Amino acid sequence: MILDNIPISNEMSVLEIGVGTGSTAELIIGKVKKFYRVDISKELIELLSATYRNNNSVNFYCLDVCSDAFLGKRFDVIYSADTLEHVKQPKGFFNFIVRHLSFNGVAVVTFPNESQKSIMVLHGLIATRFFNANRLYWTEGY
Repeated sequence: MILDNIPISNEMSVLEIGVGTGSTAELIIGKVKKFYRVDISKELIELLSATYRNNNSVNFYCLDVCSDAFLGKRFDVIYSADTLEHVKQPKGFFNFIVRHLSFNGVAVVTFPNESQKSIMVLHGLIATRFFNANRLYWTEGY
């Protein structure tokens, strides 16, 4: 779903927030100019950094995106899949995106859409698209 909602080209820089198992990496690496990946888990970043150590287009950073951290660069595409529900300060999470999104950039954030009553019946997903810091669009939930 994420790749259906973000543009990909070999001239773009992409930032992934919350790398998880890294399952989307293989779908993006080699198709973009630079691929930055951040996660709060030091162990995960060390493992994935070792896996991609021979690929100069992939960069890993261990940091808390809810902090005031800044990577010193803005990105054409920022995406995060199922990370938002784990952060303690969503405002800090979105501020991180605003600090790093280029003027004409696109950010896609997905998160589970489950209530306690419906968790056993329906597994929903909401994808939220952000086009620059001023406009907000919602895509359909699945």
